[in-house]
Amino acid sequence: MNTQIEQLKPLEARLNTFSVTVDKLSRDLVLQDLKTEYLKNQSRRNNTRVSGILESAVKETWEETESKMQKVVEEKLGIKLDIERVHRVERRKRQERPANAENRKTRGRSFGDLRAGSRKSKS
Repeated sequence: MNTQIEQLKPLEARLNTFSVTVDKLSRDLVLQDLKTEYLKNQSRRNNTRVSGILESAVKETWEETESKMQKVVEEKLGIKLDIERVHRVERRKRQERPANAENRKTRGRSFGDLRAGSRKSKS
């Protein structure tokens, strides 16, 4: 019986080492998740979301979505956006209903600039 217990002691030490390693990796994973979420949120700060742009009955390309967004923003706000990327962010069953479009703004404009332009055009 004592020999069996003696044989298990090295295994118990290895198990403790593995347990510590798993705990450390779990903490590291949580930290990486927090960092990833932070970076995603930072990236979203450069986005502008526009609602009410109608989708085509057929699947539209991103170029068509970009063109529609440029046109709406220029007509309604009087602003020419330099769009890096645009895409639909919400899918609906009926294609003719409004959908949201999202774009990445250029570095020179802030959301406050866009809102100020909107207020001026409504006056």
